[in-house]
Amino acid sequence: MGLIRILLALSVVSAHFSAHPFLKFVGGDTAVQAFFIISGFYIAMIFPGNYQNATSFWKSRFFRLYPVYLFCGLFAFGHPLESLQNLLALPPLGGLVVALTNSTLLFQDVTLFLEVRDGAVAFTPDFASSLAPLAQYLIVPQAWSLGLEISFYLIAPFIIHRPLYLVALLLLSLALRAVLMHYGLSHDPWSYRFFPTELALFLLGSLSYKFSQKMKESGWLPDHQGLALFLLALITLFILVFSFVPLEVWQKKIALYVLLAAAIPLVFNMTKDVSLDNFVGNLSYPVYCCHLVVLKWVSKLPGWKLYLKGTLPGTLLALLIVIGFAYLLYRHVELPFDNYRKRFKKAPAA
Repeated sequence: MGLIRILLALSVVSAHFSAHPFLKFVGGDTAVQAFFIISGFYIAMIFPGNYQNATSFWKSRFFRLYPVYLFCGLFAFGHPLESLQNLLALPPLGGLVVALTNSTLLFQDVTLFLEVRDGAVAFTPDFASSLAPLAQYLIVPQAWSLGLEISFYLIAPFIIHRPLYLVALLLLSLALRAVLMHYGLSHDPWSYRFFPTELALFLLGSLSYKFSQKMKESGWLPDHQGLALFLLALITLFILVFSFVPLEVWQKKIALYVLLAAAIPLVFNMTKDVSLDNFVGNLSYPVYCCHLVVLKWVSKLPGWKLYLKGTLPGTLLALLIVIGFAYLLYRHVELPFDNYRKRFKKAPAA
């Protein structure tokens, strides 16, 4: 799964600057939603088998996300005095929410539905048209998706081992999306940042794992390397040429999500012991976390705007610089904490 994960991460990177059309891939929103499916699969696979209880699971996931986020946040943080003045200018509740979410990662997505209006924090259905959305105070703006991830982690221990709950919540989530679309709430942030509707994607990934396990126990799931390789190649090609496929965007999205959910069990089984694929996949989260601050540096390179911006060589250079910085984060920040996270896992069975 590593190749798929890094291509999805690079799709988000390309969506946030003037990338060459050949390297746009699936776009930012589609990539994030595809990650939700993959996350649902992984969480169903590791819990509860790898953890004694929900608390150890939550601690492990916190130390999986927070160190890299914190490091990127420190790089992205503006002048301390200016930042403090911005917080003090907010109403007390707004300052509290902003301070809490930036320091803990909790409820980052909720800020997308809040604004400051008439000196108070208020709900907004469209943060893009708001004059003072709370989301503008996020130190790592793309970390809103981590808020959704954490929301899923919080409920996963209570539902992940109950397939009927997964199916019921999936149907409810899809029904809610249909209702919101009926009332005109199909734009950003409702389209891919509202947890109750995005929950369906996490659950789709979880059900993919549960279904594959049932098939495996029944002897129906073929351990077919050729089929797995074909599915991996098909998904990779789809990601690479996504923007050029002559279909409506929503049709391509559904096709990708269904294909991904169906293929994950076989592709994961084929690639789980491939060290290079695992290494590439492990760079996806640091790439996602660091890319905005790195792109700011890239945009200041001599001759960037004049010669490289929007070109194929310029886009390749930017992606390589992001990957290089992500490697440093992985090597010197994530790996040390991965060793620490091992204490939260169950001891191997005798």
